[in-house]
Amino acid sequence: MGLPGVILKAIRKKPQDLELPKDLEKSKLINLSKDQKQIIKQLNQTIVLAVDKKEGYLILTVNMPEALAAAELAQKAQEILQREIIKFKV
Repeated sequence: MGLPGVILKAIRKKPQDLELPKDLEKSKLINLSKDQKQIIKQLNQTIVLAVDKKEGYLILTVNMPEALAAAELAQKAQEILQREIIKFKV
């Protein structure tokens, strides 16, 4: 699912949208609606995550017309990324 999918889950306010049927949850397959696919496409164009292997860090970039919206989305993406990295390492 990747970072845009994780961000999409965190942004959504309706918990019922995030719950999967138990049998589908085991297979890890997710069926996205047309709207969800469009949102992921927009997030993929808006959020860029690059890896600097030489220095050993990630570069998170958010490009949006409004500076405040870009800053808020970058902050939320950073929080989610940090949480996911910690969960992965633990």
